[in-house]
Amino acid sequence: MYILVKPDSEESKENDAGLSKPENSEVEEKATGTVVSFDPAIADMKKGAHVVFGVLAGEVIKRNENGKQVEYKLLYDDDVIAFLE
Repeated sequence: MYILVKPDSEESKENDAGLSKPENSEVEEKATGTVVSFDPAIADMKKGAHVVFGVLAGEVIKRNENGKQVEYKLLYDDDVIAFLE
């Protein structure tokens, strides 16, 4: 099941070729974001929820909204590590 998240920060680990490389291959950094949409079969998820996920988790989706490039992350529900309040 999938979750669409808008990351909180615009920091990207990608280079110009679109490849990601972790700074330390043994420890993955974490990111936070806001849930925009999700599979209705996920019972414990709410639109607008603040979540923690791995920086390298999921797929990046870029959309042009009102002339501005906006980045989203498409995550599996298992990629969500925690909920923030």
